[in-house]
Amino acid sequence: MRLMRWLCAGRAAVLAIGMLIFHLFASLAEFERDLIRERTHAGLAAARARGRKGGRPPDLMDPKKQQAARALQKEGSHSVAEICAILGICRNTYYKYTRGTAPASKTPPPERR
Repeated sequence: MRLMRWLCAGRAAVLAIGMLIFHLFASLAEFERDLIRERTHAGLAAARARGRKGGRPPDLMDPKKQQAARALQKEGSHSVAEICAILGICRNTYYKYTRGTAPASKTPPPERR
């Protein structure tokens, strides 16, 4: 702790020993970062070899759920949250599959310039 306080005081950075210690710590940090990167890539490669695929699973809705979502949307008596709860989907998935099928709104959208 005393060494770090001495290094951060400003006077050690210009001295040869201060520069040596600074570069030593920096090279150790860089070495550790490279080890982590290598281990991560090796783990991902091993998982791929076992047939595992990383990433978020796709949010596919079957056609029956899509029809049900559109029917509930056109009915107009359910909120988006209720439709999502009924179908067991998230809000983003709902909007992804029902985009462009919303009932016509009574007021026109504002004009853009």
